[in-house]
Amino acid sequence: ALIEKKYNSIRKSYTGLTPDEQLFIRNEILLSRCDFRYFTRYLRILLDDETGEEGPLTLWSAQERLVRKVGEVELQLFNYLDAGRKRLDGNCWYTHKRRQGGVSTICQAFGVHRTALWSNMNGLAGSTDKDMVEELYQNYYYFMLERLPRWMQPERTADTKDVGVAFANGSKVILQNAA
Repeated sequence: ALIEKKYNSIRKSYTGLTPDEQLFIRNEILLSRCDFRYFTRYLRILLDDETGEEGPLTLWSAQERLVRKVGEVELQLFNYLDAGRKRLDGNCWYTHKRRQGGVSTICQAFGVHRTALWSNMNGLAGSTDKDMVEELYQNYYYFMLERLPRWMQPERTADTKDVGVAFANGSKVILQNAA
């Protein structure tokens, strides 16, 4: 019921589509909201910075473990909401020197999932310096967001390369060095 309520409150209407097409979109968004792995069918990632080659996100074993752990933590947070808590502080994941494990990619995919499909989610893209922050944002988060189907992308209210992006659903991602 919570998902249904939030879905109805943040989805724009799609004029010109048949009722079956609208039901398909509704179904895909709801399934994607409930299941990150399902959502990954819509994600495209940058496979090679130099050639611009892109492809689907395929979870490695280390990424699968991270997805499971994040799922456990989120289940606990949602249980707090069900128990009557009005506010959650969310969770923060610090990943150090895990470039070869694909952790940057999976963390940014989490960010796309949360900000595109859920309302009032805040994200931060951070790294060691301004150039790396912008590279992280452009090559991971923004790249994935731009390649989602248009019907899955929330309306943008602000979109700046060096500050971040804000959506009509109340979600936003800011860059660490944003003034």
